[in-house]
Amino acid sequence: MSGEHSLTQTQVLKELVRRVHAGEKTSTKSELCETFDRSTGVVGRALGNLIYRKLARSVSMSSYVPTAAGMRLIAAGKTVNSGPRPGKQQAPRKCGKEDSLRARLWRAIITLKKFTVSDVIQRAARDTDANPAPAARRYVNYLVNAGYLVELPRRSNSGAYPKQGEKIFWLKDSAGRLPPRVRKSPDGIPGMFDPNDKTYRPFPTSEEGKAA
Repeated sequence: MSGEHSLTQTQVLKELVRRVHAGEKTSTKSELCETFDRSTGVVGRALGNLIYRKLARSVSMSSYVPTAAGMRLIAAGKTVNSGPRPGKQQAPRKCGKEDSLRARLWRAIITLKKFTVSDVIQRAARDTDANPAPAARRYVNYLVNAGYLVELPRRSNSGAYPKQGEKIFWLKDSAGRLPPRVRKSPDGIPGMFDPNDKTYRPFPTSEEGKAA
């Protein structure tokens, strides 16, 4: 949703390397956002892809450093390949995958943009789905942790929990109709892979969160 797509992985990696040479042990996401004047989502996606390619690593929840491979790449004057990630080629997606519960939940989310979990369940769930409510809450948690969704401060007085109010979420970012998938990077860092723009977003922690 953001138009801030001009920040490249090479720019971020160069800045990480520059900071190391300047004597700074780590770089935080907020520092990088200030340096490039970009949102946390844009910077986070670049960092996630660098981590996936083993050119950078996370040393804490929000601190990052270049790896030895990343340092060598910049020293050699090379750029980060923005094409498909190295590794195993993904098998073509079967049509059935596009009609999974998570695929339907994601389509409901990008259609509604502002919603409660009950809203997307009502649109996406079918009689053949087993336990759609907890599955929907888990998927919303993942999307919040990956930066796709934001929990709004106010609550709905309708839905499944009218007395205490149900949480309302807002779609902050979307690259297309294919549902982001939970996946670990080669380094074992949990996050989500977006098949629409082939980007990877690490979760801020290894926990699933408590958004929904």
